[in-house]
This record gives sequence, C-alpha cells and structure tokens, in this order.
Amino acid sequence: MIDSAPRQLPRTGTKKLKTAPTPISSAVARASLGQVAVASHTTVAGYPLDGVPKLIVIERVCDMLGLKRSAVHAKVATGELPAPIKFGTSRRAAARWLEHEIVAFVLGKAAARAEISPINPSKGSR
Repeated sequence: MIDSAPRQLPRTGTKKLKTAPTPISSAVARASLGQVAVASHTTVAGYPLDGVPKLIVIERVCDMLGLKRSAVHAKVATGELPAPIKFGTSRRAAARWLEHEIVAFVLGKAAARAEISPINPSKGSR
C-alpha cells in the first residue's frame, strides 16, 4: 500500500526568523548609485568622515613598535604611549588601540630623532 500523505521532515530546532524589510535612506541610495554628496566637514573630532578609526590589538602594536607586551604596558603606565580603549570594566576586558595614535607616536619619535644633532665625523672617529 502506498501512503499518499506528505512526509514530515524531522525538526532540527532552528526557527525561521521573520524580518521586516529595512527602508533605505536617500543617502544610502545615492551612495549605491555613486552620487555621494560632499560633506561640509572633512573630519569629526579629528577622524575622517570617509572611515571609522581602526582599532588594533596589542599584538599589532607590538609589531609596529618592535616591543614586547610588557614593554607596551610599561609605556602606557608611564604615559609615554596612548592608553588603549577598554571594552568593559573587568581586568580581562578587551583592549584595543587606535591605529592612528600609534602611528602618531612612531612619527613623533622619528621627528625627535631628526632634531638631535648629527654626530660630527671629525671628532672621535678613526
């Protein structure tokens, strides 16, 4: 005997979520069409409007500075290096640095290096 009733598949426990269509703003629609309006300001609080400040982890900071983690934390404690942004109140909360602040630190060190007078090769050099 052939059963003509439709077979039911076993339930997997996942629910299908119903989502309402999100309205597209006119700015997003213009941007998708390549018609981006130029803002009157080029920066907001020192950050360019065309992007979000990039957050980097301590491993990247260590790579950029050529330092170990403990040296980075020591420089933060003395105020020589900018403090990270903490995402929580716990001691183990995620900490991220703003990449442009670390780059500014490196450029500041390079500028300070250029201000030091060069070694006079006629003195002490053989």
